[in-house]
Amino acid sequence: MFRLILIIFLFFEIFSYDKASFDIYKHSLKICGGCNKCIPYRLKISSDGNITVSIPSLYNTSNSIIGNCENCTLVKLNSKDNFKSLLKNYYNLYSVMGYHIDKDNKYYILDQGKIKISENNGYFVENNTPKLVLYNSNNGKITEFKFEGIDLNNSILTDVIVDHEGKYAYITDSGNIKKDNTNSGIIIINLETKKVYRILNNHSSFKADKNFNFQNSLTNNEVKDFISNFVGVNNIEISCDDETLFYTSLKSNNIYSVSTKDILNAIEKYNKSQNLNDLKDIKVNSANKTFISENYIISSKNNIFMTNSETKSVDVSFYVDGDLSYFNPNLNSKIKTNDNKNNYNLQYSLDINEDNLYLLTNSFDNEYNLKNCSIYKAKLKTDELNNNKGCSIFIFKLSGGIIFLLIWFFIILCVVILIIIMNSGTDLEQTHLLKEMAKEAEINELNRELNG
Repeated sequence: MFRLILIIFLFFEIFSYDKASFDIYKHSLKICGGCNKCIPYRLKISSDGNITVSIPSLYNTSNSIIGNCENCTLVKLNSKDNFKSLLKNYYNLYSVMGYHIDKDNKYYILDQGKIKISENNGYFVENNTPKLVLYNSNNGKITEFKFEGIDLNNSILTDVIVDHEGKYAYITDSGNIKKDNTNSGIIIINLETKKVYRILNNHSSFKADKNFNFQNSLTNNEVKDFISNFVGVNNIEISCDDETLFYTSLKSNNIYSVSTKDILNAIEKYNKSQNLNDLKDIKVNSANKTFISENYIISSKNNIFMTNSETKSVDVSFYVDGDLSYFNPNLNSKIKTNDNKNNYNLQYSLDINEDNLYLLTNSFDNEYNLKNCSIYKAKLKTDELNNNKGCSIFIFKLSGGIIFLLIWFFIILCVVILIIIMNSGTDLEQTHLLKEMAKEAEINELNRELNG
């Protein structure tokens, strides 16, 4: 019953986002001295308001690398609307696509490593160059986590999310895009022990949909060209209660979820058995989202904000359970831009800071030369927060549960009072009847005495 009330509440709430719209926040941003061979990819905003963007080295199917900015692969927006390197004195980053910022402004930076081109395999990653870098912006401390024992030769490490307790980092590996995304999966780092695991190796959810056809599914040619040439799974998120991972592919209309409890149980089982099959046999849930999304985020209210480059909007939907059983993208709201010219090809990345939703967009020519990079901002009606800062849905669930119990208590109390009143009325009627009978008996007795 409570779940039904929650679904009805979210259903009506979701359509209020149609009133929001994106306006230009930062336009024609300069990237590291005006580099036009770079593609700003992932946007993040820290809790203290700093805007950062990753600029990875992207391999495409024509055996070339777009954006080779080793010293400028993770940049911060300064007061003059220029992007400058976030880690000025740290020159050991090769290519950053995904990264995560926690509530304490610690940066978990996923370095894809040094990508090289070969004739046979298309590309490969130089040994020992991929890593996860923990940068504490409060004290400048840097810690590196290596992927010991994990084969990353044909890997493209695309995104990272860290649970709210800072215990586990979950990383998407898109695998070799020239070989049907082989070597794909999710890599997990225990941040306390530094042990590394790979799960769901070569799982079907990391590959293109069997019946998916770019020509039929996309009408925007720029979007079509980009998506067909680049990575598969490129986005991973975690629910605000840390119970569920969500990920999606650029080559799929589906969204997938995995229980973190199932993952940790599989890792525990593997630690005892050393059987790799234990890390593959994990249940994956799926739901159809009807469109391709370059990026999505999950807010603390269980709302899912998804970029939709076909309609040049951000679609807002919601989920109730981690198994996606109530996920329905047809019951969504669209946040569109007020820019009539829509001066961009792709919507790359989203992030939320308090009650503002930010959208990173790029415009480039047919040779992937960057023409324009802009940031849009939409004012939301409430403070959505982001999943780094808490889980307000539980406040709603808690308060909703209490209200639900109070309603039932009130109903039961009313029923009890009604029964008491009815019983009291019955007792009064019986008393009145007995009095009438006693009075009638007394009258009958007097009549007998008079007649006698």
